[in-house]
Amino acid sequence: MEPNHPTSSNDYAADISSIRQAQVCIDPFAHKTPVLTSETLDSIAGRKLYFECECFQKGGNHAAALAFAAKLRASLLILLYQKMLQNAKSRMSNVTVVRLSGVSHRCSPDRILQTSGQGTISLELLEQASEIDTLIVPISDQPQLLVWNEGGGLISGVALAAKAIKPAIHIFAAEPMGADDAFQLKINGRITKLSEVNTIADGLRAFLGDLTCGAIGLAAVLSNSFKTNPAYSECNNPGIVISGGNVDLVISSETLMQSREDTANKVLQDTGAVLIPSFNDGHFIREAQVRIKPFAQQTPVLTSGTLDSIAGRKLYFKCECFQKGGAFKFRGACNAIFSLDDDQATKGVVTHSSGNHAAALSLAAKLRGIPAYIVIPKDAPKCKVANVKRYGGHVIFSEPSMQSREDTANKVLQNTGAVLIPSSNDGRIISGQGTISMEFLEQALEIDTLIVPISGGGMISGVSLAAKAINPAIRILAAEPMGANDAFQSKSNGWITKLSEVNTIADGLRAFLGDLTWPIVRDLVDDVIVVDDKEIIQAMKLCYEILKIAVEPSGAIGLAAVLSDGFQKNPVYRECNHIGIVLSGGNVDLGVLWNSFDK
Repeated sequence: MEPNHPTSSNDYAADISSIRQAQVCIDPFAHKTPVLTSETLDSIAGRKLYFECECFQKGGNHAAALAFAAKLRASLLILLYQKMLQNAKSRMSNVTVVRLSGVSHRCSPDRILQTSGQGTISLELLEQASEIDTLIVPISDQPQLLVWNEGGGLISGVALAAKAIKPAIHIFAAEPMGADDAFQLKINGRITKLSEVNTIADGLRAFLGDLTCGAIGLAAVLSNSFKTNPAYSECNNPGIVISGGNVDLVISSETLMQSREDTANKVLQDTGAVLIPSFNDGHFIREAQVRIKPFAQQTPVLTSGTLDSIAGRKLYFKCECFQKGGAFKFRGACNAIFSLDDDQATKGVVTHSSGNHAAALSLAAKLRGIPAYIVIPKDAPKCKVANVKRYGGHVIFSEPSMQSREDTANKVLQNTGAVLIPSSNDGRIISGQGTISMEFLEQALEIDTLIVPISGGGMISGVSLAAKAINPAIRILAAEPMGANDAFQSKSNGWITKLSEVNTIADGLRAFLGDLTWPIVRDLVDDVIVVDDKEIIQAMKLCYEILKIAVEPSGAIGLAAVLSDGFQKNPVYRECNHIGIVLSGGNVDLGVLWNSFDK
């Protein structure tokens, strides 16, 4: 039996008016999620892509979101909800009953509210990236759908709002082949229940039901079926809704690995944008900020009520894992590269690094159009080596020891005449990385404490210089792994103390302090919080499951420090009420990640 197709805006469960009203209602409670871009994924897709990161929204999926919203209930929210509910009920007389497979269905006022709320995604996305001409949204919903040809709950709201704002926009639904009931519905003209479903996208297994798979929109853009679609040539600036951040890391690595390698790993390796540079005080850091502004991403600051309750403190997370190259290192590398005069730049640059600085320098050099010679130890994570090659860096392998890395780099310098750009102990690097503080303290003025990973000391030196210039009373704490605690020992001894060996899962934190970074760490860093690998792994798990962010061990160590016994026993603990944490290191080797959790 053919369904009756609605013909006017009054026939739909929601409209642009109810969606704008929903935006007002949820504004005090919901995050305005960031829109991220990736030049690497643009080149793979052959299109300019925009990712609306709803995986960072509070709660994440419907059950968790509903529980969280109920917890937030306050008089204002109740009043706004009741007002919307009354309006929704008054509109029911205008809602067309659609016959689906011989059964009449009427949309409840609650479903109108849900659809309107989800439609606010379009309002935010098109406001942040007005050039979008296509939206690709995961689909899954219940058969009690009022207007079947507009898709599921999420895509209904998104489509209604987007079409109202931009009538010519293309709307695509993305669903897995093993649960393609929506595709069959569109073909058959009626709801088609599958006899079975089989897909790794567990959140899309319901017959048109609750949404959790965040990577499927990107998968659709990269698929052959999208490229052969008649509308493909008109879809030059697709917007992709990334949702579903509630992933259980106890799930076996075998279950997740294939999907991650094909889709999410591409996002994790290079999501976000831009750089940072220079040295010694606020003047040089501001100069660096101007220099790198055309290239670097102003990374978002996220919060989590759940993590606040666990920590007993208000936490603010500066997500440098979304920086170009996947780490804060891009800021310093960019500043260093664009500080060179033309004569210096012509012969290129050299560095030795285990990963993030190497990738950042390669990318910055590529942007300037000069060669980058990167000495990498043989035991560096494969994903980081791949990033260096992706950005056009010339890879030269060395033995894992620091001596071998330095000797190999010196030989490259002699053969090429290139300029050495150290990973930390360099004024241009320190200044570039100091721009993190300038952004962070502007985004979250109430911060009284910063906790920053420490290794060679470049980032914490720049962060300390800038933060203390802005707020002299702010506390700066360094977070360091127990197996590479040279900064802690240096602070205790009063001089640079190098370890005979290092042993930690946080491979990005194995370098030692230098003669430029040590005086700043000595004088401006209030204390060093040392954590063990188990605490780091637990923090990674919390980042992934609660913040919806996959970070490498060195990126999660700030959160590990906040939750550690060592911090809670520290004399300054009671004075640290609003804590800013720098999350960095988005270059995750997923094989290492799953093995870490298994251990």
